[in-house]
Amino acid sequence: MLIIDSHTHIGQAASQFYKTADTPQDMIAELRSGQLDGILFCPLNATMCKNAGDLAGGNDEALELFEQQSDFLYPGVGLHPDFFELSCYYLDKFGERNLVWVGENLSYHTDIRFDDERWMKLFRICCERNLIVQLHNAPEVAALARALPELTIVGSHLNPDVLPLLVDLENVYVDISGLHGGLCRNTLPRARELFGAGRLLFGTDYPGYDFMPFIERCRRDFSEVEQQQVFSGNLLQLLKSKGVTRAFGRSL
Repeated sequence: MLIIDSHTHIGQAASQFYKTADTPQDMIAELRSGQLDGILFCPLNATMCKNAGDLAGGNDEALELFEQQSDFLYPGVGLHPDFFELSCYYLDKFGERNLVWVGENLSYHTDIRFDDERWMKLFRICCERNLIVQLHNAPEVAALARALPELTIVGSHLNPDVLPLLVDLENVYVDISGLHGGLCRNTLPRARELFGAGRLLFGTDYPGYDFMPFIERCRRDFSEVEQQQVFSGNLLQLLKSKGVTRAFGRSL
């Protein structure tokens, strides 16, 4: 069964953040040697950038790694509302390669809510370009989804306080990465109950988390048909709906 991780942060900054000696190549080798058939990723220096140099460095690293191993990797572009022009530059640069994934982006790190006009300017561009925007789940994700119903949003992590706010918003999918998806009891069955298997994406938040517990929990909590949806089917269908014809070394 095809398994694609929709939420990882491989890159130089990840080894610094998690205080390991792993290079990006080490991380990719580990992921390839497991049961994964591909990963979506955004380097942490783009996701958690403190300045324009971090944002540029993370996005450039993402594109460089993609060029080296496009059969396994799919990069997301990091954005930051304080660096609007630079963010637009990288939206163009990723767009030239027909890459349609944005993020994961963080409102808590920028200290700017996603429904703030500074973020909204970027999200309107993403909506116009028919992109998929991955956001760390926060209550204002619901407000954003209502304001831009044509924007496809992937809310990250099974935050039990946020999930009920997203259920009726059909433009919102949820990835199961992080603490609640891989470790906390009952959160995965609860997400299945709320959203059904058709709106959930497999994800881990590697290298912060080992990917194997997430695989095992999905196998335990979803039927075989549902596993096909969660592990890769929903993600590939999303990419295909945005005009992507090839990803992870496969024709869609």
